[in-house]
Amino acid sequence: MFSIRKTDKYLTKIFLKSFFYILISFQFINIIMDLFDRLDMFVDNNVKIYTYFYYYLLKTPYLISFMIPIAVIISTILTLHKIIKNNEILIMFNAGLSFIRITIPLIILSFLISIITFGLNELIIPESNYAVDKLEAKIKNIDFTREGNKHNFSYKGEKFFYNIEHFYHQKDLIKGLLIEKIDNNKVKYRLSAKKAKYYKEGWLSTNFYIKLFNSKGE
Repeated sequence: MFSIRKTDKYLTKIFLKSFFYILISFQFINIIMDLFDRLDMFVDNNVKIYTYFYYYLLKTPYLISFMIPIAVIISTILTLHKIIKNNEILIMFNAGLSFIRITIPLIILSFLISIITFGLNELIIPESNYAVDKLEAKIKNIDFTREGNKHNFSYKGEKFFYNIEHFYHQKDLIKGLLIEKIDNNKVKYRLSAKKAKYYKEGWLSTNFYIKLFNSKGE
């Protein structure tokens, strides 16, 4: 008797097997290519072998994030190719399954991998990149500094919208600051400042302007 549940498990197994095999293969190639680019840094500073492993362990999340979309696409193609080549897809069609129903496990897996990738980019990669930069400074025997300067970016909070033209990390300085308070999708007031400097007590700004808006937006 044909079992839809077994079919889903079968497709999931094929997809995940291909996905991890491709991901590991691409990651190995990425590490080799990156190692050749940074070989001078390691050799010139007489880096010990365990530092190599530690460096690429920290860099793995960053490198692997580029390969995940490609691995998902190739794994999907290989999974479909296998069931078509073995005529298994005809059995599924004869059992009354449409092509969309057959691919549902692949769609769900791709969606879950996308969520995991988003979490990887937001939570893990920034910290791992910070650790990589710090380790590189230690290898080169230089003081670790990370500018982190940003230009022309915006951020929307629950009730405030921030637009910043220039943010200088080392100076704790903002140039071109715009803050809007939003309530019920309406702007209540708008603050614009040429500069804002961070101190222990918080952000300090001088020479700024505030515009108040009524309920009609005037």
